[in-house]
Amino acid sequence: MDTAQARGGEQAAQVATTEQAWPWHQVALQTEASATDTGLGCVSLGKLLGLQPLDRVQLNDARQISEMQLAPQMGYGQLELPFLFFQRVLPDGRLELRSPGGYQTYASPADVCDVIPGTMLKVRAMPRQVFLARLALPHNEIGKPPGVECYASASVLYVEKDRWGRVDRTFVWFDDDELNDAEAAWPGPIHPDDRAAVASQARRACMPVVTPKGGASYSASQGTAASASNAAYAARRFFEAAMQGSDVLVSALAGIGASKSATPASINRLLYKLGD
Repeated sequence: MDTAQARGGEQAAQVATTEQAWPWHQVALQTEASATDTGLGCVSLGKLLGLQPLDRVQLNDARQISEMQLAPQMGYGQLELPFLFFQRVLPDGRLELRSPGGYQTYASPADVCDVIPGTMLKVRAMPRQVFLARLALPHNEIGKPPGVECYASASVLYVEKDRWGRVDRTFVWFDDDELNDAEAAWPGPIHPDDRAAVASQARRACMPVVTPKGGASYSASQGTAASASNAAYAARRFFEAAMQGSDVLVSALAGIGASKSATPASINRLLYKLGD
């Protein structure tokens, strides 16, 4: 019994020493404060993923999948595993995500199983502090157009539309963290020169769009089936070329396989030019 206890104590000491050297169990959801205390720097798995606003992420999360299984009963039809638009990394390390219709949820970065790069939309928006300061201006000055110094660079997270389908509010996250509210995104006024770009991309294939009628798909899976089919076709032709021993075709297909615009038609045209 004494020998077993001694061995158990030695194993516990070894585990403690290993955790002190590199606390793996703290990396998945590491907050910035605790990261600094452990000497890891401001490290979190959510930030290490390198996600950008409006990237689409697929979750392997039991709760999300359970909600997805209710989607057909709610009139959404059969859906792929939940693809959601990435919004931001929360201070506690979790990911803030939204569906195409604006449904907000949070997930662990460890549950991300696929990422589809999106198109980040940069705009010039008015921070909350500047907006409130302008409200305190005299009546004869508040009506004057704000200058360029009243705006700051920000990324669009999602938009709200009115009953006529026009963009009503644009929710953003500023590049300068000091301008952000940690609780939620800010619907700041957008620079007049950037409003047209927001209106042109304010559709659920590109970003979450909240409307009075709702009715959006639960999963941001639009186009994912076609993309997967194209990738599978490119991979099949690649292996066929490799089995034939054609270095020219292998080299060509290795390059086109990483292209998002690769389609069976474009692959066939390439192979035809190379003499397949």
